[in-house]
Amino acid sequence: MKRLAFLLLALSAGCATPPPQPAVVAWTGMVRWIETETPSADCDRLLGRRGMRFGTPSAGCYTLQRDGTCLVITERIRREQDLGTIGHEVKHCRDGDFHDDEGRWR
Repeated sequence: MKRLAFLLLALSAGCATPPPQPAVVAWTGMVRWIETETPSADCDRLLGRRGMRFGTPSAGCYTLQRDGTCLVITERIRREQDLGTIGHEVKHCRDGDFHDDEGRWR
């Protein structure tokens, strides 16, 4: 009887259902772009991101949404040089976090 109880206990230990794992979302290539006057504050508010990750206010941020669309938030584009920010954030959509601890590209 002790053997049967031990056997049942041993078998039941392996039957525990693991907690559900979050689905890994792959980027579909779609981008939803939001321009704002206050990108650092909006990234903090909308995405829960630190707007001053590397000691300066952020000019933009990204997040991959459940449907595979990448949401990009940037400062409002006023001149051609500002387009670099959206390109930088779209690179994050494709490659994820590519900065080291000081903010340099890895």
